[in-house]
Amino acid sequence: MSYVFDKSAPSTGAVAMYNFKACAKTAGWSVPSSGDGLSSYSSSSDTITGSSSGANGLANSSAWFRIRDPAGVREITVQRNSNLNWRIKYSASARFTGGSPSATQTPSATDEVILLGGGTDASPTYAALLTADAGYTWKVGFDNASPYGFWSGGIINGGASLGGAFWMDPVNGDASDTDPVVFYIPGGAWNSASYYGLSGPKGWLSNTHTSSGNFVVLSAAVYYDSGNAANLFPAGLVTNPFSGKQDGIPPFYARRAAATAPQGVKGVSRMLKWIGTSKSNGETLTVVSSQDYIIMSGLAFPWDGTTPSV
Repeated sequence: MSYVFDKSAPSTGAVAMYNFKACAKTAGWSVPSSGDGLSSYSSSSDTITGSSSGANGLANSSAWFRIRDPAGVREITVQRNSNLNWRIKYSASARFTGGSPSATQTPSATDEVILLGGGTDASPTYAALLTADAGYTWKVGFDNASPYGFWSGGIINGGASLGGAFWMDPVNGDASDTDPVVFYIPGGAWNSASYYGLSGPKGWLSNTHTSSGNFVVLSAAVYYDSGNAANLFPAGLVTNPFSGKQDGIPPFYARRAAATAPQGVKGVSRMLKWIGTSKSNGETLTVVSSQDYIIMSGLAFPWDGTTPSV
């Protein structure tokens, strides 16, 4: 892993997502098309040059951008309704080359799924991505090495709670899986309990990406002591008795047999770790190098070695 990071205290949600886009571009993602929600539309480049409202700004209702990973495979569209409410779509490989894109309308892809929001491109609906403006610090990390995972998350000022998150976690799974990643967007405030619950991460559990029914919730398994009815991971242990260090273990993604089809195993996280002991939001861990992971509600995310501001 080789990450590019952005750390900010955004005044608005538009600033937060503009910084998300900027970090993606620094890590090698491109912006093949975009619209400013007013009159500016580009079918080949990034017309969103600022985070405010007005011409070429992201803070306009219906402004949007499309990003493509450095391998030229996965694409994501992000569209703003308000600083809190957004619509996000994902294409695993077909790309967003269809539809009737304009300054106010995103393109379509034959394999698209809606990660956040709903409706159609012509009549979209939106859902909460972020929390109240100027109330959080915003952390973003993009891996600029294949398979190009990324994460973003808000820590509410003071650190007691979390506000907003969006990530793509690459997994180690079956070699025949053509899209070995999972996505998570909790919608506003969140904690780790939602990550292993019924509204947890989602991903393709089939190589048929034209049927949205194959894009399903893949709960992040916790490690549980059934005899004592208690979690081990996350946050149910003490530091390692031999090394004195914090233990971490990657989440395992699967869909139980009692759920609607498809069911089965997706794989094991390549980006995240459940932590063994309870830590506050914004604390760091030293795993390979100093302060190379940051904590948010029982999960450890790759970090840049600095002391975070919360």
